Amino acid sequence: MARPKLIIVPLVLSIIASFTAMIMQLYGAILLWKIHLKQQEDAICMLLLRKQSYWRPKWKKARQRYLRRKKRGCLHKPGRTDLWWENILNGVSPEESWKKNFRMSRDDFMELVVELRPYISPKPGSPNYRRFTAEKKVAITL
Repeated sequence: MARPKLIIVPLVLSIIASFTAMIMQLYGAILLWKIHLKQQEDAICMLLLRKQSYWRPKWKKARQRYLRRKKRGCLHKPGRTDLWWENILNGVSPEESWKKNFRMSRDDFMELVVELRPYISPKPGSPNYRRFTAEKKVAITL
C-alpha cells in the first residue's frame, strides 16, 4: 500500500509544476502583449507630436496673416431693401439711378434677364423659389 502513495505524490507535484509553468508562460505572454500595446501608443503619440510640431508654425503664420488682413467691405449698400428693389424694377425710380446701380440701361438689363432666365430662374420645387427671382439674381451679380 505504500507504493501507490509514492506514485501519486510525484504525479501531483508534476501536475502542479506544469500548471505553474503554464501560468508563468501565460503571465509572460500577457506582459509582452501589454508592452506591445504601450509601444504602439508611444509610437502614435510620437507621430502626432511630430505632426503637431510640423503644423504649429504654419498655423501660427496663417493666424498672423488672418489678424493682419484688412477688414472686408460690406457687400450690400445700406438702404437697399425689398421696397427699394420693387421701386427700381417697377420704374418708380428715375433712369439715372438704374444706370448708376446696374451700369446699363433698363432695356439692356431686361434683355439680359430674358436671355439668362432659363438657366437661373428658381425651380418651383425648391424651398426658396420665391426668394430670388431671375431679375434679382442678375441684379445681385451686376
